[in-house]
Amino acid sequence: MKKNILVIIMTLVCLLLLACNSQTENTSNPLSDTQARETDVNSTEEIDTVSSASPEEDDANQNNSEEATSDDQLIESAEEISDYKTIRTYFQAIAARDIYAYTGTFAPRFLLSLTDQEIDSINGLSAYANGTLFNGTYDIYRAKATDEDVQVLARFNQEEMTVLSFKVENKQISQLNIEPATSSDLNDFSDFTLESTDLLPDAYINYLRSVEEDNLHMFSKSFTENAEVIDVSRSFVGNEAITKWADREVMFLLYRVGRLTYSPDGVEVINHIRLSENSSGFYGSYKMTMVDNLINFADLQYSSLEDFNY
Repeated sequence: MKKNILVIIMTLVCLLLLACNSQTENTSNPLSDTQARETDVNSTEEIDTVSSASPEEDDANQNNSEEATSDDQLIESAEEISDYKTIRTYFQAIAARDIYAYTGTFAPRFLLSLTDQEIDSINGLSAYANGTLFNGTYDIYRAKATDEDVQVLARFNQEEMTVLSFKVENKQISQLNIEPATSSDLNDFSDFTLESTDLLPDAYINYLRSVEEDNLHMFSKSFTENAEVIDVSRSFVGNEAITKWADREVMFLLYRVGRLTYSPDGVEVINHIRLSENSSGFYGSYKMTMVDNLINFADLQYSSLEDFNY
């Protein structure tokens, strides 16, 4: 009898243990499934986040790409501007009879090619400047940048027209070729006026850009505080008076620059000035002197088509 009771008790214990194990397995499986589903969902969300972007993000990426392209273009433009400024210094040094500034525009290794000789030394360069260039004046008419160089159409001492081809590296002239202009050259240069080049003085570049952008405050920054402008026969003295004059009579004008002549004390610019794109306009000679790279005096007089063209 005791044996039968013991067997029954052991059987019941076994059944209870089996039931507990079964319940434990059934309880753990849903948790694992939930974790798996959460893991799958999180993985999917992470993949979606990395592999796709919202329309706003796409636009931002496109804008960044466009800005990068724009930056590249700005870099190229800055290099071109740097070349023009080096060439401007070349002509300013000739006008000022400054041998150190003139030779300083050339690289340590350079080649200056003329129709009858080649110069590749500082001594030769100094002899050419003192013997020829410092005895005359350059009138600059047109300029254009190519893939290889910057070409300037100019006349020295009212003689024949020449083409000066500058190669500039690291803001210094490495090669300069000067030769007579052909009829083909004269035709090719006809549309390349000077208003968009940095051959002009910085203050006059600012003058032109402020008019183009209708920015009176920028315009005022082109002049010294005590500057004077003579407009044919009228005189305007002081920055404030000049700015008021510009507001009334200048800010709506359109400018093209056809000739540029540096002198020891300043510069003369021949402009074609129009009231609109369709107007014939008139021509004006602006003779300016500078103080600290700002216009201190400007004499504005009527000029002619013959002075503007070559």
